[in-house]
Amino acid sequence: MSLLLKIKSSQVFDNNAHVPLRKSVRLASSDIGEEVFIWFADTPSEKSALRFRTHLRDVNEISLPQVRDPSKCKPGYQLTFSSNMEIAGRPFLTEDLKAVRYSEGDSAFERLGKLHRDRNDKIIRISEKEAQFLAQYF
Repeated sequence: MSLLLKIKSSQVFDNNAHVPLRKSVRLASSDIGEEVFIWFADTPSEKSALRFRTHLRDVNEISLPQVRDPSKCKPGYQLTFSSNMEIAGRPFLTEDLKAVRYSEGDSAFERLGKLHRDRNDKIIRISEKEAQFLAQYF
């Protein structure tokens, strides 16, 4: 099963990402080697979209500063990706999922509608069908 990260672009650096644990699936060493799709959240200069495809090379639990009070910490993950980060060859925006935002359908496209309505800063598992759908953008 593949993974999808929905995070801010500022959370990715040098083939690593820091992701809070709160809204994320639990990861284990058995997830190493899994395909990872990285979806960046909206920023003032860029729309939320699928950006990269890579593989998980390592996962470690860490403490991250809380957004509202950086003197306090919250649990999170440091993810390390393979050095081969493939850039999406054509755009696929959150906006493209607007029509299926609340869909309960079974197609990969409809199931990905949850990305439009769900918050950022998380790791989710996606099905093989969803991964195949996203792979067409690379």
